[in-house]
Parts: sequence; structure tokens; C-alpha cells
Amino acid sequence: MEFLEPIKIAGVVVLFKPTIEVLDNIDTYVGALEKLIVVDNTPIKEIDSDVICKINSIPKVDYVSLQENMGIAYALNVACNKAETFDYLLTMDQDSKFIKGAIYDFIAKVKEYGINSNVAIFSANNDGSIVKNKPDMRNRVITSGNIIDLRKIRQIGDFVEKLFIDEVDHELCYRAKKHNFDVVMFTDVLMEHNLGVDLYYTFLGKKLKFSSHNPLRLYYITRNSLYIAKEYPGMLLYYAMTLSKLLIKAIVFEHDKINRLRYMYCGVYDFIQSRYGAYDDNWKMG
Repeated sequence: MEFLEPIKIAGVVVLFKPTIEVLDNIDTYVGALEKLIVVDNTPIKEIDSDVICKINSIPKVDYVSLQENMGIAYALNVACNKAETFDYLLTMDQDSKFIKGAIYDFIAKVKEYGINSNVAIFSANNDGSIVKNKPDMRNRVITSGNIIDLRKIRQIGDFVEKLFIDEVDHELCYRAKKHNFDVVMFTDVLMEHNLGVDLYYTFLGKKLKFSSHNPLRLYYITRNSLYIAKEYPGMLLYYAMTLSKLLIKAIVFEHDKINRLRYMYCGVYDFIQSRYGAYDDNWKMG
């Protein structure tokens, strides 16, 4: 489809205590954007002024410090509001980057669909999926490496801020599907994204590989997975299996087992009590 006017694409990268490496990551996509909104969740006393100064020197950057960690959903909503005059918004994590030139291919594919398509969320290959030569319809994708249609997001609604982190991206996908919009991944648009620390164990003679998260992340994953299962009953089995695997990993394979189980228990407890937001706000003595 050809456009009478070019579509307008902005981007956002959410920061939390970034290192100098973030500059190289930004460099893989900023050139393709009209504007890059940098939302910083770093507590104000922990901001590395040298890194931020270098980020601010990049043309097209609009830097916003939240002065405390407000969570990924809040930061993304800030960016969506600041990008209100744009058609699309690229969403990136600070540790993600595109393979050389891939961002231009990504945008070209989005343009081929056209602004009047039924797709609310386009995704690059951010999870190591098998490369295919055609778009792949998905139920859910992670945030980093997405191009979201801002007009459709306004119909769907904001990112759910009370989730803070974890499942924020998946919840938006489920809500998009509920509004009869599509989620599409271009598996041939390659990027690099840190999905967690890979651990290897031998169990019953077989070598197993899985991603390991720090204990605090288990709190958010547990609580928010239960929330999603409640809000979207069709996903109940998926999240039951996800939490079962987390529990088995914590008990059988992971180190620091008691601490991990404690955080998972806190996640269950807070879900039952309908307590959301940051862990530290709910468990000040934790």
C-alpha cells in the first residue's frame, strides 16, 4: 500500500540504571525514527550523569527522568502521551538492539500493512523464534522490539500501571485480541534481547536449559500471572503451567531456594489481597 503522506514513527527506550553500552544499542534504531523518547526509571540519586549527558547529546532524543522507579507500564504510558502526534511507537528495553539495518526493514514491513490494517502490535524477532518468510500471528509478544499503532492503543487503553513490571506486555496483547485486533511478529527482523540468565542442569541423564530470574522478579511474575489468569480465563491453563514450572525450578534446580519460594509466596498473597504496584511498597519490611 502506498501512502500519500509518510507515517510518523517515534520510539521509546525505558532506562533503569543504564550503563554506557546503552548508547550502542540506541544507535541501532534511532536513525530510523523521527523522535526517541528516553524515559528513565532510575532513582534520582543513582543517575549516572555522564551516561545521561551522552544520551541527551543524541539528535532526536527527548529525555524524561521520572526520578524514581515507577515501573515499565507507567514509563510506557508517559511515552505514549508524549508521542500523541505520531502514528506508531517503537518500544525498546535498554539492553536490546537490532541487527545492523534491521530497523529499516522492520519499518518497511509495517508500512506494507498500512495504517488501516487490523494489526495493533507489530513485533520483531525478540525471542529467538524460527525465521519464517511470512508474518507470524501471535497471542502475545514481549515489549522490546515492538511497533505499536498508537491510534489502536488509544482504543484498547493504557498499559496497566499497577502490574509495575512483568506481564505488562502480554496483558496489552491479550486486551488487543479482546478488541479484535491482531498481534504480528516478523521473525525475519532480527534483534538481540536479554531474556534472562541461561542455566544448564543434568536431570535424569538429560541436559536441561532454562532461564533464571532473580528472586524479586519471581514475586512480580507470580502475582501478575495470577492476575492475567483471572482477567483472561482462556489463558488459565497456560499460566497454571508457567507457575508450576517456576515452582519446580525453584525447588529442584535453583540456588537460594527458600528466598525464591518466599518471593513467590508474597506474590500469591498480594494477588489474593489485591495489592499491586512495587514490591517495596507492599513489603516494606521484606
